[in-house]
Amino acid sequence: MEQPRIHIATVHWYSDEWAQLQVSRLREHLPGQLTLYAFLDGVSAELAPLFDHIYSSEDMTHHEKLDVLAGHIVDRAEPGDLLLFIDGDAFPIADLGPMLQKLQDAPLVAVKREENFGDQQPHPCFCLTTVGFWQEIQGTWRPGAR
Repeated sequence: MEQPRIHIATVHWYSDEWAQLQVSRLREHLPGQLTLYAFLDGVSAELAPLFDHIYSSEDMTHHEKLDVLAGHIVDRAEPGDLLLFIDGDAFPIADLGPMLQKLQDAPLVAVKREENFGDQQPHPCFCLTTVGFWQEIQGTWRPGAR
C-alpha cells in the first residue's frame, strides 16, 4: 500500500535560523512524499525554495496563519493524506514512522501543554492527523476552540 502524502504546515517569523534545519530533518525523518506549506514573514527570500507553497502576512496572528495553511491544504489534499502542524522552531530528531502509526489508534496525535491552565487544545509545535479528520472536526487553531 502506498504511503499517504504528508502535508506540513509551519510558520516562520523573523528568523532564518530554523527553516533549513527543519526542512532537512522533516525530509530525513518522515517517510513518503512531503508537501511543505509555510508562512515566511521576515525570513530571507533565499529560504523560500525549501517550501512548496509560500505565504506572507504580518497582519495575521499565529493561529490565523495556521488556519489559512490548513485551508489551503484541505483544498488540495485527499482525506486520507496526513496533516502535520509543526512550529517554525521545531524539528524531528528521530524517525517519525512510529508516530504516524499511532494514527491507527487515535485520529489525532499532538503535544498537549497541560501546564497551560488545563488547556484541552493540542499545541501546534507538533500536531498530526488526517486531512479528513481535520475537516470532520472543523479544525481550527483559534484560542478556546474545542
